[in-house]
Amino acid sequence: MLPEYAGFVFYTPSRRYVDLGTARHLRELLDERITTVGVFVDAPILQVVAAVESGAISMIQLHGSEDQPYIAELRGALPRTPLIKAIAATDTCSIETASHLDVDYIMVDNARPGSGESFDWDLLRTLPTSMPVFLAGGLTPDTVSGAARLGVYAVDVSSGVETDGAKDPDKIRTFISRVRMARQEGRV
Repeated sequence: MLPEYAGFVFYTPSRRYVDLGTARHLRELLDERITTVGVFVDAPILQVVAAVESGAISMIQLHGSEDQPYIAELRGALPRTPLIKAIAATDTCSIETASHLDVDYIMVDNARPGSGESFDWDLLRTLPTSMPVFLAGGLTPDTVSGAARLGVYAVDVSSGVETDGAKDPDKIRTFISRVRMARQEGRV
């Protein structure tokens, strides 16, 4: 049971940080059908470009304060690489503003992204229906089925499938299974 995506965090303060060499090695170990995503927080453009050009990642997730000029510069350097912009679900205005960025996907997370806490999912209803949305924040094997009713494009999980700070293979399998069941029911 494969996930569709695997993320590599290139943000040094994160406990999940990996360097580029480790990310390239992990990419080699993964099934080629899994899309690898680089997670960056206000990183220099050249760092992001280097990660893509190395073959370690094939998608970019921006998780900082990157604005449209930054995104435009990144698009100029990597025009074919899909971009995800993570935003904090603080209010409908922040979600609406982010939906106008020149990105391929929006990831809606809680006000403290990466904390594993949920947020008011009703805020998602303010997004344009044409905007593909990744939902993150507070998802676990027990909550992902409820999240699926929102009709999001994809779900993103990290701490929700960990035990004592490490990825738990059983939780990961259960999470993926529940996402797949929701998808079969037409909810994801």
